[in-house]
Amino acid sequence: MIRLTIILTSLVVFSCASPSAKDWKHLQGQEKAFFDEAKEKAIVKTDAETLLKEYNLFLEAHPKFEENPEIMLRQADVYLGIDQWFMALKVFTNFEKLYPTHKRIGFVSFSKGMVCEMAYHKSSYPKHKEYSIALYNEFLEKYPDHFLTESARGSIKSMK
Repeated sequence: MIRLTIILTSLVVFSCASPSAKDWKHLQGQEKAFFDEAKEKAIVKTDAETLLKEYNLFLEAHPKFEENPEIMLRQADVYLGIDQWFMALKVFTNFEKLYPTHKRIGFVSFSKGMVCEMAYHKSSYPKHKEYSIALYNEFLEKYPDHFLTESARGSIKSMK
């Protein structure tokens, strides 16, 4: 009886962490269709929103899946593609919380500053500029030897 309980518990835990092949293939198919179309013409907002819903459903259903960091980065790219700067910022912030030691964490930190800079250039709202500079400075403090440090310094200089 104890063995059966352990086996069932293990199956439940692993089924929550790993997507079924069907779920994973479905998400990959949605992505491929979206990105193939985006190569040919401008992004259609409704198509982007559909893919973003798919991302959210997948990430919620499979919170421990090993590909989630890369999925989140693609999710942020889609948000950027439809000018939803602060949704992309939210994804990057969540990424930092969930994967603080991931190999792309420096890129994610830089991207937070970039997102606010993009919002500033689109809106000219002074707070966006302030946030961007603060986030770039945070990036420079945490990752002084990252290959994007010169880009961050250049962005700060151009906004001052």
